[in-house]
Amino acid sequence: AAHVLTFDRQRVDFVGAGEVWLVSSDKAFIQARYVSTPFTNGLAAMEAVVVGGPMLKGHTLRITSLQGRGVFWDATPILLAFPSNASLGEFGTISYDDRGKLAGATNNQLPRHIVHAFLPLGIDVQVMRWDHHINLRLRMPKQIKQDGQCGNFNDQKGDDTRDEIQARMDLTVAPGEMLFQTQLPPQGAKELTLNDCEEQRQRHAEYVCKEANPRFEGEMLKACMFDVCFEGRGYAAEDALL
Repeated sequence: AAHVLTFDRQRVDFVGAGEVWLVSSDKAFIQARYVSTPFTNGLAAMEAVVVGGPMLKGHTLRITSLQGRGVFWDATPILLAFPSNASLGEFGTISYDDRGKLAGATNNQLPRHIVHAFLPLGIDVQVMRWDHHINLRLRMPKQIKQDGQCGNFNDQKGDDTRDEIQARMDLTVAPGEMLFQTQLPPQGAKELTLNDCEEQRQRHAEYVCKEANPRFEGEMLKACMFDVCFEGRGYAAEDALL
């Protein structure tokens, strides 16, 4: 499952595989690809992110998991060494190293492979690359006509529920709007909730999560418990929840 903290600080979970809009706006386009894998027990996890739109004048920046194809500026592989950095010319800079962590992360023992991109419009993209999925942190100013899985950034967290976001727009990227070079074939990703986790396993998951971070509560605790229940302790750690 995708655990999203919107720009208006609302926690919301999304399920399902495919390419979706994280940010659709006047000048900035950001799309994610969710893939169902055996490593997540059939649940969909973010495998890649791509940035484009008028702000990049037709160019795209694509970042995948470690087992994916890599980091690309258009069709050209970049950041082939670790660590490394590159210039995107008038469009900004990008680097690849082990510096930084994602919000909520408490496990500092895992090896980090982090891409940092500083792009036009003040957009700051940080991607932590794991073997089969990625974690994304996105910082940016409000944009005109903005919406997507990351919300509409109108300073009202109440309208960033999954139902409200999906009522405002179709999150699935249409073929003519696809920034990825290929479209993912239809996948039958599982759609589960925490209620599908049997009671004893839920109690164990709650114990594991609270032991890792006693401050976890509410939606953050539920997200951690979900990952431990269905995708395992290792995935929960990589998902910055342990």
